[in-house]
Amino acid sequence: MKRLRTLHKLIRDARRHSRALFVYFAANILLTAVFSIAVLYAPRMLVDELLGARRVEAIIIIAAAFLVAAGVSGFFLATMKTSYQNTLKTFRASLLRRAQRKDLTRNYAELEDPARQDESWFAQRGVTNFSTGAEGICSRLFVIGAAVVTLLLYIWILFALHYFIGLFIIAGAALLFLYSLRQNKAILEEEKRLSPLERKNWYMYEVTSDYQYGKDIRVFGLRDWLLSRFASIQRLIYPHVGAMAKARWRMDLADTLFGFLRGGAVYGYLIYAILQGTMRIADFTLYFAAVTLFSAALKQLFDGLAFIGVQIEQVEAYYDFVEMPDEFELSGKQPVPEEGGLTLEFRDLRFRYPSTERDIFDKLHLTIQAGERLAVVGVNGAGKTTLIKLLTRLYAPDEGEILLNGVNIREYELHGWRNLFSVISQEINLIATTLGENVALSANYDAARVESALRRAGFGEKLDSFEKGLQTQILKSLAEDGVELSGGERQKLAIARALYRDGRILVMDEPTAALDAIAEHALYSEFAEMTRGKTAIFISHRLASTRFCDKILLLDGAGKTEFGTHAELMELGGVYRHMFDTQRKYYAEEVADEGA
Repeated sequence: MKRLRTLHKLIRDARRHSRALFVYFAANILLTAVFSIAVLYAPRMLVDELLGARRVEAIIIIAAAFLVAAGVSGFFLATMKTSYQNTLKTFRASLLRRAQRKDLTRNYAELEDPARQDESWFAQRGVTNFSTGAEGICSRLFVIGAAVVTLLLYIWILFALHYFIGLFIIAGAALLFLYSLRQNKAILEEEKRLSPLERKNWYMYEVTSDYQYGKDIRVFGLRDWLLSRFASIQRLIYPHVGAMAKARWRMDLADTLFGFLRGGAVYGYLIYAILQGTMRIADFTLYFAAVTLFSAALKQLFDGLAFIGVQIEQVEAYYDFVEMPDEFELSGKQPVPEEGGLTLEFRDLRFRYPSTERDIFDKLHLTIQAGERLAVVGVNGAGKTTLIKLLTRLYAPDEGEILLNGVNIREYELHGWRNLFSVISQEINLIATTLGENVALSANYDAARVESALRRAGFGEKLDSFEKGLQTQILKSLAEDGVELSGGERQKLAIARALYRDGRILVMDEPTAALDAIAEHALYSEFAEMTRGKTAIFISHRLASTRFCDKILLLDGAGKTEFGTHAELMELGGVYRHMFDTQRKYYAEEVADEGA
């Protein structure tokens, strides 16, 4: 039943995409019937006339009628096939866009789960190939529709010849159908096993072909290593590809053997009837053509049904994927506060990443008062960035809750909630578009505000060097004149994004990691202005850079925390004091070396 529902969904979506497809479908059936009748009866009538009265006028009329009927219907069939196939391609493209939209709105945690990535890859295979999945099924429906109508004609003719012949061909085709169904299932199972390998293969292809990796590949001599990794994945792929090829070969072999048996039995019977004088030559021509065309139409029908019976599983996976509730559907409905301060509270928070066994947080309790500036420090892997993922609702805590002004953040509408934040993250992803759009992250933006944000972020000198200003193309991926930015320039652009967005909660995750000392000092000087009237969270591994924050949270990676002002934590004499003193020793050595 689920497969029938999936097929209904596919047909429903095709009708919504283009009603012309159903006009094509009906016309395809009608023209195929006309073509089949012409091919069946015209040769019989010609042979009958040639062996009988031999009237020239009748022969010419029959031949002309056949050429017109077959030629016109054949021409329109070919022309219409091009039209409906093009429409099916645009339909498949619309399904693919729907899957892409789902990828952009589904739960972020699924994007980091390899098992869910494999499921997504398999689901989207159903709409990425023109010969399989959704488009393949729709194409086969056209073939099946025409085959069913013409089969009714052929059955009437063949059962008129002898009921046993009709039953023999139907039974053989049914057995061939069951065998094809089995082989198609085997092919689909191989495609499922291929999905994770293909995803890895595509990743390796991107690494070896993306120019952004070119420097590391050459400097570190990675060519042979990458090629060996590429080859090792492909070696794992080959057995599955070979298994699918064998399954297709077995289907072709079975079809050939059945065709041999069918032809030997039926054509032998026809020849025997001619030799016994129980059949006219003209009828022999009709039945001979009918057997050939009936067998071909029946094969098309059963092959199409077997193909759909297997490929519908990919389309099922596609609909299961796109119909999953996305993160916005699971969002609360309460609007975020438009005015007043924003106080955040983490209450008895426990969280661990899926498929792991270590709690990142266990009973974490923390309050960030409205307008307060909090520094979060600690060892790598202690959960500093995870804290931000939870706060921005990329992940949900396993236990406990996060509150904004006393309300669980899950109750707030998600789009409005995320609009509260200006985030400068460690991972800075640029988009192959203009500089202005990279800052505003929109095609429509306030150019004056974008330029102000860039200059405040220390990008002004670089901006002045661009002839096209904010219209300068970033990255060379889509533009030959695209500009590549250094690590520090990328970080300044990320800071400009946060300044332009002007969210009420500012999050800075290692914002100075790629900046030189001058740019870092400029950012710290700007920090007070950037955070004026905002709640701010500043993540850093450099403890000396957090002293301008009101409070400091230390995460030690073992489930313990220290919280307070810099002076309080220094007086506490715990992990923070030890880390600060250790880092201060190195800063002092650097200063001494510079003085020497």
